[in-house]
Amino acid sequence: YIFHWRWAARFLLHAGPVVHAGLRGYGTGDISTFAGVGPRFGLAVLPEGWIKLPLQLDLSYAAPVTLLDSAHGWSAKAIRLDGHWIELAIGLAFL
Repeated sequence: YIFHWRWAARFLLHAGPVVHAGLRGYGTGDISTFAGVGPRFGLAVLPEGWIKLPLQLDLSYAAPVTLLDSAHGWSAKAIRLDGHWIELAIGLAFL
């Protein structure tokens, strides 16, 4: 579930959790699994009234935090910020 707040007719603010999981350590041969959560928020622009196409432009930021790592388990060593994700998305805005 992501919170949405319509700022104006064509601007939308959104915020919510991001859940991530995967594998790491391919290059070293010591492959481990990881999983975590983090905050995500952004701004969507709906310019369909200006350009006559149902487009949505979205700029989002997420800060995923790893909570579980198979190499370290649920220890303090496993908990870390996995970077800063900036996402630019273009999509169709059909309702």
